[in-house]
Amino acid sequence: MSFLIFILILIIIAGILAIVYITNYSHMKFLQSKIISSESTIKEYLDERYSYLEEAADIVKKTVGDDKDYFKDYLVKSSSLIKQHSNLNSAFVLLYKVESDFKKLQTNKKLNSINAKIKESNEKIVAITSYYNNNITQLNDFTRNFPSKYIAKINKIRVKPLFNNDDLVKEK
Repeated sequence: MSFLIFILILIIIAGILAIVYITNYSHMKFLQSKIISSESTIKEYLDERYSYLEEAADIVKKTVGDDKDYFKDYLVKSSSLIKQHSNLNSAFVLLYKVESDFKKLQTNKKLNSINAKIKESNEKIVAITSYYNNNITQLNDFTRNFPSKYIAKINKIRVKPLFNNDDLVKEK
């Protein structure tokens, strides 16, 4: 009789552990799917911003008329979304500096249109990276707590870095 009780207790413990594992794992996978979705949206927005930079670089080159390629270093895409985000923001800061140096650029309608698109894309990036950061924070916090910490290790779920929007180009 005591052997049957022991087996029953083991089955109950195994069932509880299985339920804990499944709920924690499914929550982590749910957060990961939200993160992957937001990463693809961020990539789309960054590609859009990259095309704005290419357009602006062409306008600057044609309008200024010198052979200097101001944006050569920034027209290189990075495999890391965070690096690409930072690189584009640095390029837009440079664009605004170059624009302030040349009166012709300040009155260029196409460039002003691109600046409006850049401002709009900043708002989109802030919104989606905020959503991304919230999900990353939840996943990172979740993977640091017991027992999900061990479930994350078993399934090779790692802590991810957050996006930083502090370096976004501010309005002129």
